[in-house]
Amino acid sequence: MRILRKGRPIGIAAASLLLSACGSAPAAAPPVTGVPSASIEVPLSSVGCTTSGTCLAVGASNRLGGLSAVAEYRGTRGPWHSLAAPTAPSARIEAISCAATTCLVGGAQPAGTFLWRFDATSHTLSPLTAPAAAQDLRALSCSSDSACALVDSTSVLGPARLAFTSDAGATWTTPVAMPWTQNATVTALSCSAATCLVAASAATEVLLESTSDAGATWTALAASSTWRSLGDLTCWSTYCAALAVGGGAALVRTRDLGATWTTLALNPSTRAIACSDLTHCVVAGQTPSGQGSLARVLKRRVHALALAYVPEPLIGAACAVHTCVAIGASTLVALSN
Repeated sequence: MRILRKGRPIGIAAASLLLSACGSAPAAAPPVTGVPSASIEVPLSSVGCTTSGTCLAVGASNRLGGLSAVAEYRGTRGPWHSLAAPTAPSARIEAISCAATTCLVGGAQPAGTFLWRFDATSHTLSPLTAPAAAQDLRALSCSSDSACALVDSTSVLGPARLAFTSDAGATWTTPVAMPWTQNATVTALSCSAATCLVAASAATEVLLESTSDAGATWTALAASSTWRSLGDLTCWSTYCAALAVGGGAALVRTRDLGATWTTLALNPSTRAIACSDLTHCVVAGQTPSGQGSLARVLKRRVHALALAYVPEPLIGAACAVHTCVAIGASTLVALSN
């Protein structure tokens, strides 16, 4: 190749420099770097972010002795900080939901359900009293710092129950049974304004229903026959996004509160999704070699992200307005949204 300038040839090397200066390909984005969790003894299992930008990662151990629960928090920027967690021997954390400046965390232990409240202002995690008689707390959803809902159960095969709080979890309404969840496992709950959506996995299908009267009546919603589980459900008014699993994995979204859904296929190894709105999401999972994988979804396009120091699958994700995070059992990842 010869490029002429004022009648004189320019060599290949010089031409390359000229082309580079005029419009070279943009440099590759630096990898998103993971950091180890504060404790390798107790695995992380759940993560959530307040809309104000503080994210909370929690985990519990099924061991009877030693450290039983761990928690870490992070602001919109900066490092993760260890947080004192209530004692929770032989526990498992099942659910987390955050609002503007607080999060509720719940799960099960031999004595029954447990419930914690995280205050992102004071950076404290304190125990609350959950509704009585439940064996397992399955899902949480907070539409504000004071208004939250939970789904729990009193037996393995019996119907789940729905309860509400208007005082940040200090007291709860009497739980209302959901007969349609008999012999099914509730996998997701999201409440927006006066309407709640609940998803449950039955033997061969996903059940998806909504209530606008605190569980007195229910309306069945569209659910694909290919879905076997629906999780990570988040709703904003009539818009919702969720992770559907069944013959693969997909980000499913609705603009009419579950009457119809659109589907975006994801890597089959996807373990979690989180969205800050209907068009901006992160997808967490694992590579074929077992390391963590992370991708952004912008509208209908999936963009894989380069990762560094993420040696294990990423199992949970959460987003605030400007920040998203993901966790593995002993790894934490954060990126600007």
